[in-house]
Amino acid sequence: MARLVLTVICLTALQTSAAQEFMTRTGHAEFKSRVPLHSFTGVSDNLVGVINLADSTVDFFIDLTTLKTGIGKRDKDMR
Repeated sequence: MARLVLTVICLTALQTSAAQEFMTRTGHAEFKSRVPLHSFTGVSDNLVGVINLADSTVDFFIDLTTLKTGIGKRDKDMR
């Protein structure tokens, strides 16, 4: 009987932990673009992620207004 109770408690704990969702702290993202005759690098310090164990998904998002490539007009056009 004690073994059955322990098994039920363990399974409940596993299911509860699997239903969790975690938000990452703000991170850093960098990309490089290479096109004929030109290449540039863009950066953002506003990378946010969500890890959902219940759905087995990982999603990351960047606010496009925070992308910096070194040229303001290009940054605006990329939004």
